[in-house]
Amino acid sequence: LKKLEEHLFPKQRAPLSQAPLAEIGANLSRLYSSHTKDCSQKGSHLQDKDPIELISVDELDRAIKKMKKRKAAGIDGITNEHIIFGAPVIKLVILNLFNSVLTVGYTPKQWSTALITPIYKKGARGDPKNYRPISVLPVLARLFASLIRDRLDKYIQASNLLSQSQIGNRKGSRTADHIATLLSLIQNKKRRKKSLYLVFF
Repeated sequence: LKKLEEHLFPKQRAPLSQAPLAEIGANLSRLYSSHTKDCSQKGSHLQDKDPIELISVDELDRAIKKMKKRKAAGIDGITNEHIIFGAPVIKLVILNLFNSVLTVGYTPKQWSTALITPIYKKGARGDPKNYRPISVLPVLARLFASLIRDRLDKYIQASNLLSQSQIGNRKGSRTADHIATLLSLIQNKKRRKKSLYLVFF
């Protein structure tokens, strides 16, 4: 916590909860200000493409409301709580960053760097094979990804690109629904003493 406070509030020694939220915005700008500058030339190939609809404040607000508390921070030290509680002050900084990413077509390097923590499973603790790695990407990368995912979901649904049989990765649907249907078919055929042929692909 001390390192996180020093990282986001270099001039503030008060507890995190008492630190001015405005400083988070300033430090976010400092952390990612080089992104637009570094990518301005890289994104030149997008100038002839169809313009991308920029992320709106409403979109960002909805995505922030979906964020859960008490989640691990990424390499930049920013937590979900910083975004949730600091949204009224810092969301325009975040919005500018996200729209910069959409415009130039490149993400900040920090977003591709994950903190990896080995979680012990079972067996000898000295054996690396008995650990499961957990990777944590920066919160801003996850927030941006959620916005893109929501857009893709809306496009797929509006364009009717998925079969009605597609259950996985669809809102309001579960793979357990297919399992229940399969069990029902098996039980029905067994009861009637008939064969059942299945194809999985």
